[in-house]
Amino acid sequence: EFLSISRNQIGNAGAISLFGALEGNQSLKHLSLSRNLIGDEAAQAMSKLLKKNTTLIEVNLYDNKIGPEGAKCLAEAVKINKNIPHFNIGYNNIGPQGALALAEALEDDTKLRELNLYGKRWYSRTLHLELRGETNC
Repeated sequence: EFLSISRNQIGNAGAISLFGALEGNQSLKHLSLSRNLIGDEAAQAMSKLLKKNTTLIEVNLYDNKIGPEGAKCLAEAVKINKNIPHFNIGYNNIGPQGALALAEALEDDTKLRELNLYGKRWYSRTLHLELRGETNC
């Protein structure tokens, strides 16, 4: 149910291999890959995994090297896989374009309740959205 490979510096190649090994896995619920030097190439591979895996409820990619293109790929996966309530991509290099892509992904009907975009690399304040299924509008 829980796999944490945080702080192992597996990089893109290691992450891509891991995602290939996890393809078809339907028991994993929590995946933590923080501080692993993962970049856009691995984010693209992860998006393919997320599009197919419907059991993951928490994804932690905190403090990697994911840029705007990787964030856009992950946003596409979030649009398709609407079952992930907790997604942490804080302290990456996603920039405003990546943040916008993720925000737009949330416009679709999704179960996402917590999106952590906290980051030193593209702005100085914390942006941590706790999303609730209801609105006061």
